[in-house]
Amino acid sequence: MQQPLPTRSMRVLLTGSNTPFGAALAAHLSAQEGCELRLTDRTEQPGDPRTRLPDPFWLSSLDDSESTHALLDGIDQVIHAEPISPTVTGALEGDAWCDISARCTYNLLHAAAELGVSRCICLSSMGVFNSVSTDYVTPGPNWAAQPRPCPAELGPHLAEFVCREFANSAAIRVAVARLGAPLDPDAIPVSDRPRYWVDLSSAVEQITTLLFSRPPPPEAGNGNSGFFVGGGISNMYHPHRQIFTISHHVAAE
Repeated sequence: MQQPLPTRSMRVLLTGSNTPFGAALAAHLSAQEGCELRLTDRTEQPGDPRTRLPDPFWLSSLDDSESTHALLDGIDQVIHAEPISPTVTGALEGDAWCDISARCTYNLLHAAAELGVSRCICLSSMGVFNSVSTDYVTPGPNWAAQPRPCPAELGPHLAEFVCREFANSAAIRVAVARLGAPLDPDAIPVSDRPRYWVDLSSAVEQITTLLFSRPPPPEAGNGNSGFFVGGGISNMYHPHRQIFTISHHVAAE
């Protein structure tokens, strides 16, 4: 009996792989069967070479040069983790955060659309709701962001805006996952946790679930059909745009 041809692994690009959450996500994805991972960040990989993340690693600033196209060549899906905590430091950290979230996200999606990448999962922040009272309700995936003019809130919001424009033009499918701050609850006292937070290991598993998910087609005559993708990820579905909220905890006021 003839055996079926083997299925090619899904090739995934992860940006922001040097951040704590990016590194945890990379370690988890590299162990997944059927996932061929390519890592990138704007700084070299830190630490002992024996404990570094698995290759291949590409040093990239996600500019508008051919290097970004080369980075995306052959990629099926992108997880864009830079907007939640880019590897930038110094006096211009705030300006750099917003620039990375807007201009570099545009460069990434522009190249991805030209090369036929099937979907980009952009990691945003529940911090875009820090100005919203949580006395009676927790912001959901269909809520409009209400960021304050600070880099940690405005940066992710700008990335969402760029993603929405690409999705609305049907250039590429985009999923925006708004995360509470990923952390280890055993290592951080309750009093020191940010307003919105999520267990880091749980967030890693849920982003992996999202990566391997396949959204259903929109219902006839209805571009917004709600559905639930396991592990606490909920969304409102648009033919080219999805907005998810990773299950999170709200710190006491």
